[in-house]
Amino acid sequence: MTDAVESDGTPDPLAFSNDALILYERIARGDGHVEPGTPALEELLSLGLVLPHIFETDLYLPAGRQYVWQRLVDRERATIEHSGDLLKQAVERLRGLPRFFAMLPPTATGGEDSGGIEFMKSPRDANAAVAAAVATVRSHVYTAHPKDRPREVLTISEVSDIERLKRGVRLRTVYPDSALSRAPENQWVAAVTAHGAEVRTAAAPFPRMIIIDDAFALISDREAVPAYSRTGWKVTHPGMLGFIQDTFKLLWHVADPWAGRNTPRTTGTITTPRARTILNAMSVGKTHDVIAKSLGVSTRTVTNALSPVYDALGIEAGDRFRLGLWWATSDERELEEESIKE
Repeated sequence: MTDAVESDGTPDPLAFSNDALILYERIARGDGHVEPGTPALEELLSLGLVLPHIFETDLYLPAGRQYVWQRLVDRERATIEHSGDLLKQAVERLRGLPRFFAMLPPTATGGEDSGGIEFMKSPRDANAAVAAAVATVRSHVYTAHPKDRPREVLTISEVSDIERLKRGVRLRTVYPDSALSRAPENQWVAAVTAHGAEVRTAAAPFPRMIIIDDAFALISDREAVPAYSRTGWKVTHPGMLGFIQDTFKLLWHVADPWAGRNTPRTTGTITTPRARTILNAMSVGKTHDVIAKSLGVSTRTVTNALSPVYDALGIEAGDRFRLGLWWATSDERELEEESIKE
């Protein structure tokens, strides 16, 4: 707690009570529901240390340190400009700012150095930021993709997305209506929705965004050329995160459930015992001819056994690479196979 008064007996504008410090520590940990009007809250608001949530009237969030620093500096600058007699006190308070910030506990979301908003100058920087955040995801990943995603990106994403879904992470994604006619998106949707992902499409234009838990967001740079490029803004500021979360919720509310041409079955198994035998043999590099011989059937029979699996997953027939990716993480690997003839 800072001193309540300055050396000349006047109240110290940087002072706040022990109750305010305890409340700030609580809000900084993420517990920001506070009864409006309480004295400790009013102290924090006057210093700019916390900000009210945009939509929830009893929720408060810790402000970024850069924002608070600039606010306090601007206040002392105004004091100097309007009252030269207070120059000495203002300078002393400015000198005391490092000590003031040193006593504050860290916030749960971090981002103090940049105020919680940082520009990602290249796709590489943006991808690295997303990868670092998603590596520690606990609750949910929400994404909105206004442009088509390359097939190779979706293929790589599919494996990690399914792994997270199996861990209980919630995945929600919004695509534009045009994605309904694109094969790569259809194939990705078929694979991930089979494991519980939720996908919708929107007719109206929307910005690109990636939201991970309540701690990270990446939004597109509206000044980028071309628009919606893979550069953008990394956001960890709690107030902005709340706004971005609410923006996604509104988009999700008006979007329609995915109705692509290859909607998978979401209940029951999609493989037969014979298909599982074939898939396990394929996973160790055996060809259809070798598998057919071991089963005592024709190669056509092996191919036909896999056709329903391709259809159920929304994968183009013969795309063994994507079929193999799905099988590598499928729970159906544990089910009974067909006996192989000696």
